[in-house]
Amino acid sequence: MIISTSEFFNEITINTGKQILRSLCQFYKTGEKGIPKGFGTGFFIKISNKHFLITAAHVSDDKDIYILKDGSELRFAGKLTSVINEKRENDKFDFSFLELDEQSIIIANEHFVFLEENILLLNHSITDNIGKPQYFLCGFPSSKTTWKYKTDKIITDPFLFTTKTKELTKPIQDKGFVPEANIVLDYDKEKILTFGSNMILTGPDPYGISGCPLWFFPRILTDNYIPDSNNLVLPVKLIGIMIEYHKDEKIMVGTRIDYVINLINNNVA
Repeated sequence: MIISTSEFFNEITINTGKQILRSLCQFYKTGEKGIPKGFGTGFFIKISNKHFLITAAHVSDDKDIYILKDGSELRFAGKLTSVINEKRENDKFDFSFLELDEQSIIIANEHFVFLEENILLLNHSITDNIGKPQYFLCGFPSSKTTWKYKTDKIITDPFLFTTKTKELTKPIQDKGFVPEANIVLDYDKEKILTFGSNMILTGPDPYGISGCPLWFFPRILTDNYIPDSNNLVLPVKLIGIMIEYHKDEKIMVGTRIDYVINLINNNVA
C-alpha cells in the first residue's frame, strides 16, 4: 500500500503521542461542588540517575494541585526547585522541577514511564527551522477535561498538535521574551489541521497545557522511522517546556529545556 507523506507523518505523530503520554501527567484542582478541574501538565524524566517531575512554575506555585491516574489521587514529595524572574506574571522562564524522594519514585513508576536523558536536544537552532512544521505538543487543555456526573469519573482528552516556530519580532520581545531563552510557536486555534482526515477545525483553548514538553521532529529520525506501538525509539527530541499562550498574537511560548537541565545539573552537583 502506498501512503502519502502527510499520512505517513500523521501516523508517526499519533504513535509518538501515544508513547509520550505514558510520561505525562495532568494536574488538577478541586473546583465547585468538589469537582476536579484540569490545571496544568507535567512530565517525568530521569537525569543523572535522579528522578524528576517537571512543569511550569506557575502551576507548581499552587500547593493544592494533585494528579489523578488510574483511579488514584497522587501527590508526590521531594525537593522542589522553582524559578522566578522578578514577579511571576513577568517571568519568562517559569519552570520548576521536583526531585522525587524514594517513595515517590516507587509510586511514579507504578503509573508512569520516566523519559530518558538521551531524549534531550540542547542548543536547538530555531533560526534554521523557522516556518517548518516540525514541532509537536502533547498536553492536557482544561477545556478538553470533563466530569461525568452519572459515573463520577473524569474524562481527559489529550491534545496532540504539530506546528511551526515564529520569529521573535519586536512586539513579542516587548512582552519580555528573548530568543536565547524562549521559543515561539504558531497557534491559530481557528485553523487547526486534524490528524487523519486533514480537516481544518477549531482547536481548544490551550489553558492547561502549561508545563507540557515541547518536541522537535528531526528529519534524520523521521525519514528512517517505522511507526509501531512497540518501537521505543521516539523520532522526536525534547527541546522545551510550554509556559504561555497569547490569544491576540496567536502564539504559544515555551522556555528552552537547556535552562531546566542546567539548573538540574547544578543542583545535582
